[in-house]
Amino acid sequence: KAIIVCPASLRKNWEKELNKWRPDLLTTTGAPTEVFRLGVTSDGMTCDVLITSYAAVGRAGFKLDSRALEVLQQTLRGLVKLEFQPCLIADEVAACKNADAVRTKAFAAMAQEFLNNDGQTWGLDGAPLVNTPLDLWTIMDTMGIAEYSWGCKADFVRYFGGELVRGYQKTSKKGQFRKPREQYNWGKYPKNEEEIALGMSMATFGRNRRAGVA
Repeated sequence: KAIIVCPASLRKNWEKELNKWRPDLLTTTGAPTEVFRLGVTSDGMTCDVLITSYAAVGRAGFKLDSRALEVLQQTLRGLVKLEFQPCLIADEVAACKNADAVRTKAFAAMAQEFLNNDGQTWGLDGAPLVNTPLDLWTIMDTMGIAEYSWGCKADFVRYFGGELVRGYQKTSKKGQFRKPREQYNWGKYPKNEEEIALGMSMATFGRNRRAGVA
């Protein structure tokens, strides 16, 4: 039993490939709110794989008090009782690199429910580091496996040769700049203090990996 989340343009591709290689599975495309179709019905007609899109996940709005999340929870618990292991597969998972995006937050809520109910989350992407190493942290955190894989965000940043500090971020017409607390002019641009990763690089990550730095 699985939900596959992918860009809308790839839904038919997934359906075609599943029908080709696993014709024994009943596959359908639909909204993530139709997750109840993965449950076993009285007449035996049940969906094995539900294919949906990131846009649909964002529209579903999986929140702690939402009806969509309640249906997901009930369905997953029912599958576990029937000894099914639910699986959430994210294709082109770099679509979740923006931690503030609605679809990223909604997908994160889905992933957490799968993990809470003995399920699995799988992320597929050929280029998960789209802009910076932090993209990878956000993607893995969205899938609920970042801390399991790296320990904590500070360790992740350190592995890429950077440092996690408390500071401020300001957005201007010229772009963004970040400064740690000790370098910030407290009289200008009041902003909420947040964790800022400084000095991260892929080159340092490569050296650390070869040196076996954990």
